[in-house]
Amino acid sequence: MSNNLLSNITGKYFLIDAGYANSPGFLAPYRGVRYHLSEWSASGNKPQNFKELFNLRHSIARNVIERTFDLFKKRWAILRDASFFDVKTHVMIINACAILHNIIRVEQPNDPYLDEVDAEMRRVQHEVDDEGEMEDEDEENGMEDDGPNNDGGVNAINENRIRTVQPTSEWTQFRNALARAMFIDYQIRQGHHGS
Repeated sequence: MSNNLLSNITGKYFLIDAGYANSPGFLAPYRGVRYHLSEWSASGNKPQNFKELFNLRHSIARNVIERTFDLFKKRWAILRDASFFDVKTHVMIINACAILHNIIRVEQPNDPYLDEVDAEMRRVQHEVDDEGEMEDEDEENGMEDDGPNNDGGVNAINENRIRTVQPTSEWTQFRNALARAMFIDYQIRQGHHGS
């Protein structure tokens, strides 16, 4: 991975797919456990263990990110095709699109693009969990925790570029602890006790 692409930001994680391994600043879903929202909505089942709940919430978060980019692509043609811009310029373009999107939300409350994406998101969330379990729970579930050694061993702000991505058991243990804490909270909210 190029050391110019990603910065390891303390307290934040990149959500990656199961093709990658847990490593500093990167959290992957559990392999061999239900993941995609279509698997959840088709089955109508609720998570039965910490791995299923983690995968469900990981999938929902990634789905929100993907839907955001889908909305941006619907609205701005510059994002629809491969870009010839360098990464720094492309990041500025995406940030500008996000700012414009927020202005549009304020100035044009009846946005057809947003209505379409929001309706789809509500439908999917309702199918997955009809009791409102999937609201923003980052703080409640420790998602703002820094995680183990999230600075990659580098403390200076200008030096916290990710230089390599290596699987670590430390981050797998962190994911397990986070998933278990989320599941305990989920069980309490559902009125269940035990593991």
